Amino acid sequence: MRMKIGLLALLLTLAVILTACSTGGRDCEHIYDNACDTDCNECGESREVGEHTDADGNGKCDECGIEVEAPACQHTYDNACDTDCNKCGESREVGEHTYDNACDTDCNECGESREVGGHTDTDRNAECDKCGAELPKDIPAVNLVLPELPAYTTENYEALNGNKPYFTLSEITDESYEHYSSLDSLGRCGTAVACLGPDLLPTGNRGSVSSVSPSGWQDKSIYERCHLIAWSLAGEDANKQNLITGTYTLNEVMQEYEDMICDYIKETGNHVMYRVTPVYDGDNLVAKGVIMEAMSVEDEGAEKCFCIYIHNVQKDYEIDYATGVATVKAGSNMENCTFIINKNSHIIHLPTCSSAKGTKEENKIYSYKSLEETLADLKEEYPGVTSWNYCSKCHPENSN
Repeated sequence: MRMKIGLLALLLTLAVILTACSTGGRDCEHIYDNACDTDCNECGESREVGEHTDADGNGKCDECGIEVEAPACQHTYDNACDTDCNKCGESREVGEHTYDNACDTDCNECGESREVGGHTDTDRNAECDKCGAELPKDIPAVNLVLPELPAYTTENYEALNGNKPYFTLSEITDESYEHYSSLDSLGRCGTAVACLGPDLLPTGNRGSVSSVSPSGWQDKSIYERCHLIAWSLAGEDANKQNLITGTYTLNEVMQEYEDMICDYIKETGNHVMYRVTPVYDGDNLVAKGVIMEAMSVEDEGAEKCFCIYIHNVQKDYEIDYATGVATVKAGSNMENCTFIINKNSHIIHLPTCSSAKGTKEENKIYSYKSLEETLADLKEEYPGVTSWNYCSKCHPENSN
């Protein structure tokens, strides 16, 4: 009897222990075979765990290490046009690179660059032959390869290249335009080029240019502010990219040819290719001369066609082209001088006047023009001076 009671007690105790484990009556130190095992080895309680993972694709679970079926590769590529997966190397088919046009260098899909030729415009319609892009109009070379230039002897200007301009066929157009080179590091003008036509001719009055001091500008003794492309041809006033320090002789020769071109355009309504290139030695501030080229377009140069080199010189003067300082040659009798003006007293003298001879050189203004032209120049150059007076000794107002 006692044995039966003891056995019953033992069974009841075991049942309580099992019930407590299965119902959470006491804490179970759950034990699992691995990180992915769902059932406790002690109590059999289930838990939720994630799926097996195989990030490196080696066929084994990253958590528990058991063999698993390798997942499909999540292919990665450098860009939309890359054919080989960066992870597994598997190849794929992709389309060809795409571009906006024949001149586009970067693929629209992947951005990869390619080499293509530059825009071309063989028919000179300001559109690329290959892609149709709008292009700037072709401007004749402003960096003209200078020919060998004659040294100054006695002639103020001489023909170059058989008196034929250096324009190439592709540079010639019948559409008006004008182009002026930027000033260089020394403040010097470069080449000015234009296709001159009736639409560029000025219609108003000429403005003052006295606000511009070209490279090498000193005083008005022998110099004028010379337009590369004359005001009469394009209406440019105080354009510093179009004005150089030039002698009266240079300006006089240039004006002769400028008037000829202006008259031709007015009479015919035609166009003229026109280019003026100042020529400097080294870092000199004053050009030693200019190359003038012109060719009438519609008649292919039949009427107007020339290429000349004009020396920037003045008789009886030595010019320091490095600085612009000009001095009267020793022994010169000032044969070409018509008036000497004292810029301090504002008095106009004849060159033979004793008062003029006694004026300090730095105060002298030399004129080689008529009295009317001299007065006009003085008014433009010195707008703040209200009046210029005539010397009471030599009476320049009575000169012929």
